[in-house]
Amino acid sequence: MPEDLHETFLAPIESNPELIQEISSTRRDFAQVLLDLEKAVMPEDVPTIGDLTDQFGEVSAKVSLIGQVKAGKTALANALLGVSDLLPSDVNPWTSVVTSMHVNCNAPKGKKAVFKFFDESDWENLVSESGHIVKMAKRARLDTGVEELTRQIQELKERTEGRLGRNFKMLLGNQHAFSSYNADLIKRYVCLGEEDMSEDREGRFADLTKSADLYLDNDKFGYPITLADTPGINDPFLVREAATLQNLGDSDICVVVLSAHQALSSVDLGLLRLLKSLRSQKLIVFVNRIDELPDPHRQIKEIRTYITNTLRKQKLTGEIPIIFGSAVWADAAIQGSFDVLTDDASESLAALIEARTGELKKGAHDPENIDNLADVSGVSALRAAIDKKVWEEVYRPKIATLANRARRVADRSLVYLAEADKGPKVSANPRGTKTALADLRTGQEKVAEAIDTYREAALEKAKMGMAEAYRTFIRAEKANLSDCLANKRKVVDWAPDTQGLRSALNGVYSEYSAETTSFFNQVNDTVVTCVSSAYDAAIGSGSGIKVAPHPVSEPPMPLSLMRTMSIDMRASSSIEWLRRKLDKSVYLEQFEAIATDDLRHTVNETCQDNIDNYIDLLLSDFMAIFDEHIASVEALSKMDEKSISERLEQSGDTSEGLPARVASLRSANAQLHALEDTPDAPAPVAGRAQ
Repeated sequence: MPEDLHETFLAPIESNPELIQEISSTRRDFAQVLLDLEKAVMPEDVPTIGDLTDQFGEVSAKVSLIGQVKAGKTALANALLGVSDLLPSDVNPWTSVVTSMHVNCNAPKGKKAVFKFFDESDWENLVSESGHIVKMAKRARLDTGVEELTRQIQELKERTEGRLGRNFKMLLGNQHAFSSYNADLIKRYVCLGEEDMSEDREGRFADLTKSADLYLDNDKFGYPITLADTPGINDPFLVREAATLQNLGDSDICVVVLSAHQALSSVDLGLLRLLKSLRSQKLIVFVNRIDELPDPHRQIKEIRTYITNTLRKQKLTGEIPIIFGSAVWADAAIQGSFDVLTDDASESLAALIEARTGELKKGAHDPENIDNLADVSGVSALRAAIDKKVWEEVYRPKIATLANRARRVADRSLVYLAEADKGPKVSANPRGTKTALADLRTGQEKVAEAIDTYREAALEKAKMGMAEAYRTFIRAEKANLSDCLANKRKVVDWAPDTQGLRSALNGVYSEYSAETTSFFNQVNDTVVTCVSSAYDAAIGSGSGIKVAPHPVSEPPMPLSLMRTMSIDMRASSSIEWLRRKLDKSVYLEQFEAIATDDLRHTVNETCQDNIDNYIDLLLSDFMAIFDEHIASVEALSKMDEKSISERLEQSGDTSEGLPARVASLRSANAQLHALEDTPDAPAPVAGRAQ
C-alpha cells in the first residue's frame, strides 16, 4: 500500500445524510397527519385511518442483489450493511436460498431469524417426474435431457431424505425460528452443502429451505429496507428459479452484480431476459471485484464502454447507474485494517490510487474519488444510488398513494362536518342529494362498463401482438435451421434467438403498459369530474371540495417473460437434439411444435397474471371510490339536527367542537396534498460512481 495513506483513508462507509433526512422527515410528517386525522374524522372512518396507519408502518423498500454465482453478491450485502460477516461469503458451495435481511423492519415477536421450508406440494413439484421442471423438459423433447434431469432430481430427493431422516416429512411446510443468529447457523439453512454432512455442517437444511428471513436494526440505513441476497443465475440446478423470480417480482430495486474480470459474459447476458422486463429506473449495475484487476484505472474505462454499448444494443434504455467497486476493499474499510487484504488486492488498490492521483496532478476537472477506501470501494456510491432510488421509486410514490387514500377519507368527513357546522337549516337539500346519488350510480356503471370493454380490447391486442412475435421468430429460425441443414453446416452454427424473441415480447408488453396507464388516467379524470359534480349538486358549487384522483401504478412486470421456457432448454441442448438421425422435416416440425407450445403457455400466463388481474384490481379500486362517495352523499341526505347530534356524540364531541375539527381536517388535507406531490430527491453526496 502507498506509505502516505493515513487512518482517515479507512473512514467508514457513509450514506447520503440530506436524503436520509428527507425520507425521515416525510415519514414523520405523514405519521403525525394520520394521528390528527384519527381524532378529527367521523366515527365510521376511524377504522380506515387505522388501516392506513398499519399499512404505513409496513412500508419498506426491497432491494435485490442478482447476478452470477461467485460474483460477490453476499460480500456486497455485508458491505452495504457495514458489517464484516453477517452472511457467510467465504463458503463453497454457494448461497442457494433467497436470503432477506429486513433492516429496521418489524420482526415477528421475539424472533430474529425465520427459515421456511417447502411444503409437500412445493417439494413434489420440484422433485417428482410430474413436476414443473420435468414437464418443461418433456415439452422441449429433450429425450436424454429428461433422463438426466430425472436422475438429478432423484439424487436430490435421496440426499435430502438421507440427511434429514425421519425429520424430512415433519419439516415440510413448517419453519425454524430463532431469537438470535450467527454465520454458522445461517450456513445450515442457506448454503448449498455437500452430500456427507453431520448435524452441524453447513447446508444441512438448504435443499429444503424455501426462504430465509433475518431481522436486524442498523443505523447505516435511516429507514426500513430489505436487502435480498439471491442464488446465482448460473446455478446448475433450476429448482430455485421460481423462488428467485418471485423475489424479483416483489422487488422495488434490483442491483445487478457483475464480476469485473468477466463483466457481461455469456452467462451474464442471460440476465438480459430478466432486465428487459424491468423499468430501467429500477436497475443499478455494480461491477464488483475490481480488486482482481491488475490495472483497474484503465480497465474500468474499457469495461464501462463495453457494458454501455452492450446495454444499448440490447435496447435497455434509460439512465442505469453503472458503479465499479470491490466488496473486498469495502470489508477492509469496515474492519479498519489493510491487513485483511491479499497481496493482489493491495497491489490493485495501490495502482488505482496512483493512477487517479496522477490524473489529479495533471489537472483533471473531475477526478475519481481517492479520499477514503469506502468511496474507492464503490460501496458509498452504491449506497447513494440505492438511497436515491428508494426515495424516488418506493417511499415517495407509496406515501403519495397512502396520502391520497387518507385525503379521500378526510374529504368525506369534511363534507359532512362542514355542512353540520353551518347548521341543519343550510345543509344539503333532498333534491340535490337525490340527483347526486343518481349521477354517482350512473357514473359507476359507465366506468365499470368502460373498463370491461377496455379489458377485452387489451387482452385481444396483447394476444395478437405476442402471437405475431412468436410467428416472426418461428419463421426466421425455421429458415435459419433449414439453411443450416441444407448446407450441411455444423449444428453449432444454429441456435434459436430467444433473446430477440423476448425483446419482441417485451415490446408488445411495454406498448400495452403505456396504453393501459393512459387509459386509467382518463378513467381517473372521469371519476373526479363525476364525484365533484355530485358534491356540487348535493351541497352547492361553492363547497370547495376537491376530489383527489386515484394513483395509477404501472402494470407489474411479467414474470412469464423472465421464466425459463421450453425453447430456452431446447436452445441449450440443440447440439444433442440435432445429432439424432432424423429427416429434415422432422427437425423443423419439432422446433415449430416446441415454440408454439411456449407461445400458448406464455400468452396464457401473461394475460392472466399481468393483464386480467391488474385490470381487475383497478376496477375494484374505482368501484370502491364510488361506493365511498355514495355513502358520504347518503349521509348528507339524512342530515338533520337529530342525526348531527347523534353522530357527534358517537365521536365524543359536541356542536361546540365542530369548528376545531373542521379546521383540523382542512389543515390535514393541505398537508396530505403536499405529500401527494413531494419534491425530487436531493442529489447524492456520498461517494461517486466509479
